Amino acid sequence: MEIAVAIEKTEIHSAVSYSFGKSEYFLFYNNESKREQIIRNPFLGTLGGAGIQTAQLLIEKNADAAIVNQIGWTAFRILYSAGIKVYHSEGGSAEGAIINLSEGNLITIEVTNFPGLPADGEAGKQGKNKKRKRFGRKNNHGKHYSINKSKKEK
Repeated sequence: MEIAVAIEKTEIHSAVSYSFGKSEYFLFYNNESKREQIIRNPFLGTLGGAGIQTAQLLIEKNADAAIVNQIGWTAFRILYSAGIKVYHSEGGSAEGAIINLSEGNLITIEVTNFPGLPADGEAGKQGKNKKRKRFGRKNNHGKHYSINKSKKEK
């Protein structure tokens, strides 16, 4: 199995990077041949879409699994759709994360347990019963300028 780990430095003992798309390096480790390769993330300086492009890089490199600390929803969906399993490792070294994966001690990130998504059964209720966050600036009277011009704010 080809395992990709988001890391901070160019060594297997490096810490797992906090962010998937903005990770400086990736360790590709084959647990059958014990081969390891570290590459610099070419999308590190990208202003937008770094996670998406990094996910595509892992697909091109034929990764079977990705070990991350934090990953965005779109990058996760791309990996998930490609059949790449995504595992959560909070801190620690890349080497430790690979050992934890082989021992079955890492949490598999799935669509159903992705952080920040509504609980099961709640997704359809967001539009009616939940207050939406208001984005925009308040005017001098403390009222929000409406982003949606079709509805007037009271």
